[in-house]
Amino acid sequence: MNKDFWNSFFYTYNLLKLDEKKEFFKVIIDEIKKNSNIDDYIENLLKELKATKEEIQQDNKIEQAITLKDFLEDFQKEIEITNDKQKQELQDFVKSIQKEFEDLQTSDLVFKESNEKKFVLPIAWNIFDEKIIHFGNQILKNHQEDLEKIGIFKEEEIFDNTIKVFGRENLVSQEKLAELKKDFINTYIQQVQENTGLKIDLVGMNQNDDAIIALKTEMNQEQFLSLIKNNFNPEKIEWNKVLSIDEIKRENEIGENFINLFAQDCQEIMQSNTIENQKLNNLIEENENTIKETPLQNIHNIPKENTKALENNKKQSISQSEEKKPWLTWLEDIKLQNHNLAMTKDMFKKRFFEYCKNGMDDDELKILIILKDKTPSKLSLEHREMIEKGIQISFEGNKILNDDLRLAAKVFNEKKSNPEEVSKTKTFLQGLESNTLNQQFSKAIDRNLQHKKQENTRKK
Repeated sequence: MNKDFWNSFFYTYNLLKLDEKKEFFKVIIDEIKKNSNIDDYIENLLKELKATKEEIQQDNKIEQAITLKDFLEDFQKEIEITNDKQKQELQDFVKSIQKEFEDLQTSDLVFKESNEKKFVLPIAWNIFDEKIIHFGNQILKNHQEDLEKIGIFKEEEIFDNTIKVFGRENLVSQEKLAELKKDFINTYIQQVQENTGLKIDLVGMNQNDDAIIALKTEMNQEQFLSLIKNNFNPEKIEWNKVLSIDEIKRENEIGENFINLFAQDCQEIMQSNTIENQKLNNLIEENENTIKETPLQNIHNIPKENTKALENNKKQSISQSEEKKPWLTWLEDIKLQNHNLAMTKDMFKKRFFEYCKNGMDDDELKILIILKDKTPSKLSLEHREMIEKGIQISFEGNKILNDDLRLAAKVFNEKKSNPEEVSKTKTFLQGLESNTLNQQFSKAIDRNLQHKKQENTRKK
């Protein structure tokens, strides 16, 4: 890794809010637990830390060292409150890194002393939000026809009234929004400097999204804030950005394609079920005709188990046709909720994750497991990462009540599985009703377990 990576890491970490940091550490801890060899993580990270020593000293970025120390301390706190059975192993992991970091500070690589003071500079994010709304209004005013073609703006007739529907949330992607925030912060600090005469260095951001800055001064925090208040008015900040209609169009095309590919693979799974159900219906019809044409005295010769099984399958087929179609119904619902407007990839993911936690049912979880490693498939790596996270999020909700299914999903999603849990999952799969969806689901789990077994064999 180069110093550009570490610069980005330090900057991004300081931008995270408290709850975002907790989620960040949760992902790290889950990833470590999935890995079959925690020592690999320690060895690789220590190697990267050693490689950055010279770069940090050369650029005299003591603030970066402080941020890294804060990161490790925060990590340690998150591990302390976990009840995981690997808690001690995780604690040892962080302590190993902290030990190397102490060496980074106290070895022959000595940092230059700095007499700069650190201050908190509150950022007027309400001004940023107002600016973003203003930019959106401008582009609606100047490019309404283009936005209608893209599918972000439309007029609807409701009870003889015409209403205008504007998908403002789909104007800017999360990546673009982060870029705009970074630019706003830099402009904000630059104009603070111009109005106060101070020479300010941005160190990072705290959990409240306020800037941590450094400057040489004898002032304290209260005096610093008083100086800012008397000389700088955030409402007069000059920050003007023009949102590109081409960029908006491109983002929404990406979103449409992303959603369509997901829908197509879901449709393929459901289509195979439909074909099997049609075959089943034909078989039922043939059997019923056979019964009608069979002389009364010979009806008892038709095996009862055959007629009973066909009748059960008929009920199941009718039931499936009347129920919602897993994922496809949800996709139709969110289109209606969104007034059939275009949707960015970020917005789709947000709604997908919310549904995985609060709305997804058993069959939809099975379909996600089938999709995760489905071949052939139209899905990208980003789709599969989204699906994997969706499966993980489903454990946090209360919609999946089948404990055996939850365990099967857990076994599927983990990189290293517990043998006892694997055995329970195999027993669960053997007891599933025989239908096409369950067959595909069972095959997906079996392939996953076989792949893990091969990976473990290679490592040995």
